[in-house]
Amino acid sequence: MHPDGALLARVFLPGQPVQRSCLEWRGGRVSCLRPLASGDSPSSPSSTVRSLADEALVVPAFHDGHTHVFGVGTSRLRPHLGEASNQAEALDLLRDWLARSSGTGPIIAEGWDESNWTDPTPPNLSQLDRITHRPLALRRECGHVAVFNSAALRELGTDWPDLDVDTGMAKETLPLSIPRLWPPSVEERRSAVELGQRECLSRGVVAIHEMGDPLTYDAFRSLESKGGLRLRVSHFFHSDHLETVLAESWEGTDHLDPAGMKFFLDGSFGGRSAWLRDPYSSGGSRPNGISIWEDEALVSAVGRCFAAGKPVAAHAIGDAAIDQALRCVETLGNESVAPPGFRIEHAEYLTPDLVARVESLPVLLSMQPNFVARWQAAGGLYETVLGAERSSFLNPLRTACRLDGTFFGSDCMPLDPLLGLSGATNHPIAAQRLSPGEALEAYTARPARSVARPLASGRLEEGEPADFVVLERMEREDTPDNEDGPDFCLDWRVLETWIAGECVYSAAEVQS
Repeated sequence: MHPDGALLARVFLPGQPVQRSCLEWRGGRVSCLRPLASGDSPSSPSSTVRSLADEALVVPAFHDGHTHVFGVGTSRLRPHLGEASNQAEALDLLRDWLARSSGTGPIIAEGWDESNWTDPTPPNLSQLDRITHRPLALRRECGHVAVFNSAALRELGTDWPDLDVDTGMAKETLPLSIPRLWPPSVEERRSAVELGQRECLSRGVVAIHEMGDPLTYDAFRSLESKGGLRLRVSHFFHSDHLETVLAESWEGTDHLDPAGMKFFLDGSFGGRSAWLRDPYSSGGSRPNGISIWEDEALVSAVGRCFAAGKPVAAHAIGDAAIDQALRCVETLGNESVAPPGFRIEHAEYLTPDLVARVESLPVLLSMQPNFVARWQAAGGLYETVLGAERSSFLNPLRTACRLDGTFFGSDCMPLDPLLGLSGATNHPIAAQRLSPGEALEAYTARPARSVARPLASGRLEEGEPADFVVLERMEREDTPDNEDGPDFCLDWRVLETWIAGECVYSAAEVQS
């Protein structure tokens, strides 16, 4: 039974100004949303009526269009090195975790990012050997790079592409295989989905597009069977499991839907493995990054998915990888593409010629504005690996969002829509900045439209689920909203998250 209620608050919706409004819901769905004149009250009796102060702002709840929430949950069970500002701090965090941990099995540490370090030298095998004799892997935040100790390489072997046995540094195949080689236990999987869901709700996220595999799908399904799944999960399966997914019947529910297949076409900028048409500034053994699929094999596999009615999401970061994704669609033909369209995940190096081709194809772009906030400033990661001129082509958000099929996700780096909204509205290239309303729509209604069976609309309007987030402006100065909406450059936080008229997260309860 969904509760009824009413809220008197400042409300911001895409395409509308911020205005004090009356939001009412019945049976978990919005029954009324109207501007609130002085002295107004809810139009019908309600069991709950609240009035929020002007420091608070209500927006539609967020839909994250590219996540690894299961991975976020498992990272909470492991050493997390994301707070380290240099190599020494990362290793100290690892030692602290080991001092509190017992066991003899493999250890997977997560989250280091040398691009923010003054000295960007990553840890190496000999350093890890001095810390522990247990098998150990330190995965970079992007997941495409990891450093292993000797015990790990003895267990996993050394016959892996892009593995330097002297430093323990590996890229792509081995790092991305860790979840399969060292899978979490049943208990860890249960805890992972619960912790990941908790993180989502604390960030105002109520619907996700999870990039996973049958194991992660089963973990969400198990949580749902116990009545504990509050998120709405559109789940994509890695192409390694193509035969399994095509052979089995996957039934969707109101909270969990098998949304399609995910193909990796290249690597990452952090690993210098995104596939480029022109070489990286730093050169290296693979100066253009890596290409994972031959065109013919990719067209065949994607064509099989479309023939079975399975949508496809293709990880393509570099301009050469995006070009290959578009060639695949052009070869198969627009009419063959499974609705709602062929998704390109990340699409970071989106040059004008590629944008022009996207316009004529049934292609959707899943982009990450938090990458802009973290790595696109002068002297940041992008400029380091590409140079200033080429890095200016990355993440052209305003250009991309002129296309109806562009939407936002976080890739869980970090899982924080507010950081993404800041990145989108404060892009370092002024011509690529979005208005607050445009950015908000790309994090709410647009992701909902990018799956074949949306589990919610992402819109806060009459008849839709009462899914909304209450934000609080932390800076108390009298800074008015501009005509386009709130300034997401300011320090905001999530006070409450509501799903179908029920509060599922409250910062006040967490702090009490």
